[in-house]
Amino acid sequence: MKTKITKQTKQTKPFPKLMIDEDGDVFFMMLERKVSGEQLGTGLLIHPVSTFSRVGAYSESWDLSLFKDFDGTVELSN
Repeated sequence: MKTKITKQTKQTKPFPKLMIDEDGDVFFMMLERKVSGEQLGTGLLIHPVSTFSRVGAYSESWDLSLFKDFDGTVELSN
């Protein structure tokens, strides 16, 4: 048997970028900043999965420890 493992190191994408939270909601994050040791993000919810979330929810204080970079594609239309 022959095996090969290739490890890919994921590089953190710069802001602005798409991010996904623990529930699967996708956000457009515009800025990040550190406040009292916490990484906070300014962003807009663009694809809600949670039933209590709504498109367009905006905050300047999303807790970025609850998000990771989104590697998929999002298509916007009217």
